Amino acid sequence: MVEYSTIRKDFTKYTIILIVYFLISGFFHSFIFKLYFNFVENPELTPYNLNMIQTIISGISAFFGLGVAIFMIIDIKKKKILEWLIIIITIFYPAIGIVLFILNRVLYEKFLFRIDNESS
Repeated sequence: MVEYSTIRKDFTKYTIILIVYFLISGFFHSFIFKLYFNFVENPELTPYNLNMIQTIISGISAFFGLGVAIFMIIDIKKKKILEWLIIIITIFYPAIGIVLFILNRVLYEKFLFRIDNESS
């Protein structure tokens, strides 16, 4: 069984990663639009420009999701199908994947802890 300190470490680590993700994604989203409107002479959002901005934001999110998925692969011990599904979700939607991973770890470990306490 995994110790309580491991659960707490994972919870803390992924909560921090989730907060960093929201800060980075929110910052880049507003910062890129601000740069666009400050440096372009005629700041009309043409479909090409809007598509370019959205591509940059999606690329940043995808790279972050891939990085978090690598952290999750390192952290999982028993290669369960549910955890692999969460990792795949994380690559495409990092915030949802991180929350599901935290819930999975906490609920799974609480369930194991309860079973071990009942059997002793």
